[in-house]
Amino acid sequence: MGVLKERLIAGAPIVGTVIGCLGLGYAVGKDVNQGLVDVLRERTSSVEREAEKLRTENSSLKIQIAGKPIDVDPPRQAGADTGGDGTKSLTEEKERMVALRVGETSRLFSDELTVSLVGISYEGDPLRYKVVAVIGAKDGQTKTIDKVDVGYTVEIGDFVVKVITTDIFSAQFLVSRSTGPQSKDSAMKSEDSKR
Repeated sequence: MGVLKERLIAGAPIVGTVIGCLGLGYAVGKDVNQGLVDVLRERTSSVEREAEKLRTENSSLKIQIAGKPIDVDPPRQAGADTGGDGTKSLTEEKERMVALRVGETSRLFSDELTVSLVGISYEGDPLRYKVVAVIGAKDGQTKTIDKVDVGYTVEIGDFVVKVITTDIFSAQFLVSRSTGPQSKDSAMKSEDSKR
């Protein structure tokens, strides 16, 4: 029993040292881990604040775009078969076909009409692409078309604008000078396609 007692007494400082090192390592590690957690929390909250700020700014810009036509006219190359504004002239000064990508604006008929493609949504049953656009006339009148199907027609001032085609990034419109009010059949068709 005496040998066992001696060995326990001799091993006590070693065991104490090991336990002390473990305790110190745990305490130091806990402080370091807590510091890292605090840094991550701070960064996460700053990213969340920035994201909220960007969401608010995005909503504000959407409201501004929906309320008036965009003044920016993207540069276009006029070819031999296009009008000066980059659109194909189907019948001189009576109708024009205009293809726009999301975010683009086109001015037609000597700046008498502006068509801006705001966005394209993919929805409905069956799923299909729907157009969101703002159309502005020279007299200040604007119309917003919101999530409409191909075939939708809207009258603004002396013009009739019809959605011809759409895909994920672009839409094509047929713009013509109206010869009078739309017939009841085409007006009803426009309203039906909006639903």
